[in-house]
Parts: sequence; structure tokens; C-alpha cells
Amino acid sequence: MMTVRILLVDDEAEILRLLSRRLTRRGHQVSAATNGEEALARLQEAAFEVAILDYMMPGMNGIELARQCLARRPELKILILTGSPIIAEIEAEGFACLRKPLENLDGLDEAIRGLAAA
Repeated sequence: MMTVRILLVDDEAEILRLLSRRLTRRGHQVSAATNGEEALARLQEAAFEVAILDYMMPGMNGIELARQCLARRPELKILILTGSPIIAEIEAEGFACLRKPLENLDGLDEAIRGLAAA
């Protein structure tokens, strides 16, 4: 399995903890952030291949954050997680999307592999 450097952003501490642990166990290098500003600061500190962003966050939603991330790092691959029914809108913006709650974490693994290989 390939190691992917992942920026993981979610305002829910439990989701952040669970996904960080899962991704780390899968061999990935994970840097976690709880909001958009923190994520942008992490992006300045290190290079990432994939950013996994929650859509619903205070201050800056996942699409806004994705745009700002890409303005700084155009090569970054983006995956947005959402519990809201706006997947079509997110995909229309050109971003990969998975619905929360993540019932099957294998789908997350597949999405990361696909983005990292693209």
C-alpha cells in the first residue's frame, strides 16, 4: 500500500480522531486540523497529496476551503465529506465527495487511492 500525505479537516473531534487513527493505521501520514484557518496554516507548513475536508464547518465550508487550498497548492487532490444532500453541487465544483456518516470505510480507502494515483 502506498503512503499518502493527508491533510484531514473536520470540526468534530470524534470524527477527526477516528479518521486520523484509521488513516494512520493504513500507513498514511496524517495532519489534522479543526477548521479552515488551521488547515491553511498546516498547508503552509508541509506538503500534502490529498486533503480530506468536512463540508459543514463554522467560518469556512469545505468548498471554500478547497478553493483556498488549491490556490496555494494546485496539485493537491481534494475529497469532501458531507452529511448534507448536496453531493451533486460538490461534484459539480469538480471535487470528489463521500457521504457521512461513512458506513463503509473501505470506500474512503478507495477514494484516497484513486485521488493519489490521479
